Amino acid sequence: MTPATREGFVAELDALADGLGLGAFDVLGHSWGGALAVEYALAHPQRVGRLVLASPLLSTPLWLPRAQRLLEKLPQDARRTIAAHERAGTTASQDYQDAAMAFYRRFACRLPRWPAELEFSFARLNAEGYQTMWGPSEFTATGRLAGFDRMDALAALESPVLVTGGRYDEAGPEILSRAARTLRDGRLEIFEHSAHVPHLEETKRYLAVVGEFLRE
Repeated sequence: MTPATREGFVAELDALADGLGLGAFDVLGHSWGGALAVEYALAHPQRVGRLVLASPLLSTPLWLPRAQRLLEKLPQDARRTIAAHERAGTTASQDYQDAAMAFYRRFACRLPRWPAELEFSFARLNAEGYQTMWGPSEFTATGRLAGFDRMDALAALESPVLVTGGRYDEAGPEILSRAARTLRDGRLEIFEHSAHVPHLEETKRYLAVVGEFLRE
């Protein structure tokens, strides 16, 4: 088993591609998967055809200030609960998790009823891996990605890249716009009625946009 590091995950993805007998292939990475997709494309540019960065983590130093601004939009009780548990180091408590869900309901998925796929993912989240790499919540980074920043490195990517995100995305439309401008061959698509999962919130349009990009 490879270690929970960026290099380890890149090696796993490369081994999977080898195992499937792939030569060059298109890559879509969502959220942390976007960070992994960038790392893979930088390490193995000859293997990546087209690249889709879906609501990607590209820079923790840019992500966290955006997350703090979004936190300020939560009800006061939720903000107080989050702050108190983070000071006390009790982020595993149910009160903290419930308060964090108020954030996710606004900036992860805005649908009044979450799709079964998203509920499935949240229910089976690998908490140990998540905390090792990131931290206790989307808005607090204490793990190995705390200093992650690949924004400037995007200019080295040779593949055509589509950057997607939602208007209310925790990834931040302004950050995604900067990424698209940094890329050699980048384009941006913001989904106006979505947060962090436009592929679930505006599925039909999302599939059309990504499908057109991959067919070009």
